[in-house]
Order: sequence, then C-alpha cells, then structure tokens
Amino acid sequence: MEQYQLLPSQGSWIVTAFIVTFGIGQTVFAKLSDRFEIGPLLVIGILIYVISGVCGVILQKWYAWVLIVRAIQGF
Repeated sequence: MEQYQLLPSQGSWIVTAFIVTFGIGQTVFAKLSDRFEIGPLLVIGILIYVISGVCGVILQKWYAWVLIVRAIQGF
C-alpha cells in the first residue's frame, strides 16, 4: 500500500466495495439465471469484469476511480 500512498483503511474500503457488490451480484445473477440462459449471462459478466479491470489499470492513480471500478468488478 505504500507504493500507492494509501492508508490501510483506504485499502480496506477497496476490498469491502468488491465483497459487498459481489454478494449483491450473486443475488441478481441467481434471479437472472431463472429467466435467461446461463451462457450469455456468464459472457456478459466476464466482459464487465475485463472492461472494468482494464479501466482499473488505466485509472489506478485516482483512488475514487479504483474504488468504483472494484465495485463494478464485484458486481
């Protein structure tokens, strides 16, 4: 965390944002999988994860954006 000049609490928020949105995303995915086929849902989920990962690399100097991107990845 020292290389990014983050406090431990800020690093914790990044992890927490991912975990909370991951839990919400699981519930949403379960409901969507009842209505739609799982294959296309998985492809959409992987695309969202990859795109937000690339955005996270590009925007890694701004803490707020890293927090937002990790929340999107969790979802």
